[in-house]
Amino acid sequence: MKVIGEERFADEIQKTLKNGEYRSLPARRKEIPKADGKMRPLGIPTIRDRVVQIAMKMVLERSSKPTSETVPMDSGRSEANMGRSGISGEQ
Repeated sequence: MKVIGEERFADEIQKTLKNGEYRSLPARRKEIPKADGKMRPLGIPTIRDRVVQIAMKMVLERSSKPTSETVPMDSGRSEANMGRSGISGEQ
């Protein structure tokens, strides 16, 4: 097993992603028993692939958060507020 430092590991991943050279490795396949006696297939990604998956998840979550520019302001007339605030819903 090749051992490298965390910074070098992250730098190598970043470089391959930026260059478009990143290719995921095949997941290790394992079967685990289920309660009914059958087996369930399980795919275990490499550490490198898992790091990339988590980083991509973080980027996608950050880019999909709504901002005040993209989401209209609530007028205060949502159904949940109608009964408590005394707003009848009539316009």
